[in-house]
Amino acid sequence: MYTPPARLPKLPLLSGEVHYFRIDPSEWRRRILDAKEAGLNAVSTYIPWNWHEVEEGVFDFSGSMHPQRNLELFLEIAEEEEILVIARPGPYICAEWLYGGIPPWLLERHPEVLALNSSGKPTKFFSRKSPVICYLHPTYVKFAERWMRRVSEVIKRHEASKGGCIPIVQVDNESSYGFHFSPFDADYNPVVVGKDGREGLYQEWLKSKFPSITQLNEAYGTRYVDFSEVEPPRALEEKRNLKAVLDWIEFKEQMIALFLKRMANAVRSAGVDSLLVTNEFFIPFLYPPIQAKSQFLIDAVDLYPHYLDEETFLAATNYLELFRGYQPEAPLLVAELQSGWFSYKTSKNTPHVLSRLAHVKGARMVNFYMFSGGINPGGFGTTGKLYFSDAPVSPRGKKNDKYYTVKLFASAVRASPLMNPIHEIHVAYCHRYTLAEIAGGRVVFGRKYRTSHASFRRLLLSFLKNGLSYSIIPIELLDQHNSPLIFYAFDFLPEEKAERLIRYVENGGVLVLTPQAPILDEGKRLFNSLAGALGVTSQSVRSGVVSFAGRREKMSSVTVFKIDGGEPLAFLNGKHVCCFKAHIGKGVAIQLGFTPGEASLITWLIPSLKPAYKANRVLACLSKGEEGYGLFVCNLERRGVEGIVLLSLPDFESTISFSLPGRGCAIWPIKRKLKFGELLYATAELIEVEEDNLVFWSYEGSRGEVKLKLSGPPSPLPEGAYWDAKSRTLNIRFHTKTGENTVMKDPFRLAIIGVKRPELEGVRERVTAVVSSFRVGRFK
Repeated sequence: MYTPPARLPKLPLLSGEVHYFRIDPSEWRRRILDAKEAGLNAVSTYIPWNWHEVEEGVFDFSGSMHPQRNLELFLEIAEEEEILVIARPGPYICAEWLYGGIPPWLLERHPEVLALNSSGKPTKFFSRKSPVICYLHPTYVKFAERWMRRVSEVIKRHEASKGGCIPIVQVDNESSYGFHFSPFDADYNPVVVGKDGREGLYQEWLKSKFPSITQLNEAYGTRYVDFSEVEPPRALEEKRNLKAVLDWIEFKEQMIALFLKRMANAVRSAGVDSLLVTNEFFIPFLYPPIQAKSQFLIDAVDLYPHYLDEETFLAATNYLELFRGYQPEAPLLVAELQSGWFSYKTSKNTPHVLSRLAHVKGARMVNFYMFSGGINPGGFGTTGKLYFSDAPVSPRGKKNDKYYTVKLFASAVRASPLMNPIHEIHVAYCHRYTLAEIAGGRVVFGRKYRTSHASFRRLLLSFLKNGLSYSIIPIELLDQHNSPLIFYAFDFLPEEKAERLIRYVENGGVLVLTPQAPILDEGKRLFNSLAGALGVTSQSVRSGVVSFAGRREKMSSVTVFKIDGGEPLAFLNGKHVCCFKAHIGKGVAIQLGFTPGEASLITWLIPSLKPAYKANRVLACLSKGEEGYGLFVCNLERRGVEGIVLLSLPDFESTISFSLPGRGCAIWPIKRKLKFGELLYATAELIEVEEDNLVFWSYEGSRGEVKLKLSGPPSPLPEGAYWDAKSRTLNIRFHTKTGENTVMKDPFRLAIIGVKRPELEGVRERVTAVVSSFRVGRFK
């Protein structure tokens, strides 16, 4: 897999979205300084195509037609203030901006560039911000390439590599067909599907996939004479060959990737050598086609779980791990991290939690969207006059509590930079399964498909609750080092993916398959490579009582197996094998006929699996940086919790008591080297380390502990401290108040900043606020 070189400045890159075209030029410097004062070292901005190419072929980047079009001046101010700028020129930008930046004159004069739905009619816009374009329509590509080359001439003059301010250029924005809600809404444009006997892009792609029409017919169960006759799927029915549907969606993913390549080439042809990226929309559990786009660009994450509960926290975790897994040689970048919402208010707690999760997962860039709100020029906004009133800096330049949330995060990152997660277990991922869900897999596979997804998510959530940090590894990138590995499997799997799993185990890996053994390909034809390696002769789904690990549990959907060889590990109703172990080559495969809800069963199946930590009543992730570990702990409950964390690191073991308020989270430092000793742990977040000065923050009214290893005890001992002469450790218990609490001053200073408790963000509060707002607006 090709990964572009990472031409990045000193990392991490902390950025905030500031739209010059929504702010009066007299305010540009102030908004940039607001970002710097918050601890950010970059700002990010879209560059709207229809704002700068006012008429076809007429460009304004100097403000000659409107002062807020003076992109050159905005970039010059950023350079004067020594802050970096992430440039996002589209051609499509969304941004709740008219037609997502696509010029109205282009849509009016060339309606043929619009995508068509499966009935051959123009695909409906979601709103004025989202025209659905046929990505590779030659007319659209021609005008889009011209725009990218023209705006790149401005970008080139301000690149960081040339002494300017731009280190990163984003190509397009959340490129997808209607956010993948349905594969049959687009794109059936004649350019794509052909017309009157002429082949389109789809038929050409099929030729590259199938050497002959005969092989296509064998795969699809069809009787075409020539590729020009092949029709794309226009609806999903159970009788439809699933492989044809999945290929149709995969083709469209490749189409988008090729469009991005064309746009990237246009930027490069203008002489721009900055890092080129794109970004992905956030929809929980419909994972994006990273492997297609990352052939040409680094794909970056968007994180928008509007309300944080366990399900969306798990989805955000999986998104971050998925991007790491598919782009192992590229930096993990978060192009947009929710710090507000254009249509309603969100809690300051959301960016507080998401930013820390991204940091411990190894994000090298975090961009808060939006950092500064703005005012839409007449006729260009799609959400009213004001844009992101709830941003850390309001449209009129007023700072709110979220500003200090961002500032606190920036301080924490400076104190503990560049972290990488520690993984005890790995999750194999097959993108074709995601395609099946997008394509309506629930129709094809019914209840079995739905319950399998839900139960596997519960298992992953249990991992987070029980100290089993996991990575996500695409099957395409498996090697013998990703062990142990767990893979949720249906009874179908592309045969080449099954072969990769077999080789993985043969090379010494430990593999857990749940809840079925793949015995069919996507055309529902039998293949026996993986089943034969496991020794499975048949399988069926039943219900009853499962006996395993010394316990009994009633289950409604359990796969039972008839096996030739292997070691049975669990039984249904005392007689049917529903879990067994098989040795394949140098490794071991464990076939589990049900998906457990608790991580404890996985540790029972794999005794060598030793969690680095165990935390009760919180979600947690462990990371390691150059200067020590960081343990991210998060309480998503509405009430405070108290508990313990058991740490079992190679060079450190300890039991840590903690308390966290409702909706609270922090990154606790572990085994941090200091000039005057070692910080063994603290149940407060480190935000400043300078010489003999340690500053932490914790929630107002919280209690906690700081444990230090020193050469000798301080004199006098600070209040609430205990010196253990045998281990040469100083234990300091604290109870914070609002503001700064100095715990000790000599021989070093240790202080804790008490901050207000997090908001009790919740669905009920948000719904109440929306209803109240409606009532006031309706009856005032």
